[in-house]
Order: sequence, then C-alpha cells, then structure tokens
Amino acid sequence: MATSLAPDSYVRLFNGEQAQMIFSDPPWNVPIAGNVSGIGKVKRDNFAVACGEMSSTEFENFLQTAHGHASAHSTDGSIHIVCMGWSKMRELY
Repeated sequence: MATSLAPDSYVRLFNGEQAQMIFSDPPWNVPIAGNVSGIGKVKRDNFAVACGEMSSTEFENFLQTAHGHASAHSTDGSIHIVCMGWSKMRELY
C-alpha cells in the first residue's frame, strides 16, 4: 500500500503535532512513457502507483484519501500546496 494512503504513516510522521503548511506532489496518474520519460538516453520507469492505471474515480479516491489524512493532521486555516498536471485538475478539485 502506498505510504500516503496508510493512516499510521501520518501518525508516525506528525507525532501528535499539527502542520501549518503542507506541500505535496502526488502522482499524477499519467503514464511516464510519452509524457515525462525523457527524450535522451535516460528513460524513466513508471512509479509504483498512479501511473495512468487508475480510472478517474479511483484517482479521485486516491487523492481524497491521501489529502484527507494530511488535512486531519493540519491546523485550521493551514495552507496546502499541491502540484498537479493541468489535465488532472478535475480529479484534484
């Protein structure tokens, strides 16, 4: 299971503290090949999760779970900066 989906990983990370800011760059659910695989000698492999294999609904659930855990460990009014490709804005929203 991806660490971002495991509630216990947040408990260990935050150790009872609350975040005032979160910066995240979750997987974008796009295949690496043809998108960000590189044009030179170096070719990138797919990530373990969210490399285009999820449906829109599955990806929305993935994002909701991961960011829900982060929010649960954040103060009211905290700032959350999330990097995401433009083609996945609907799922992120």
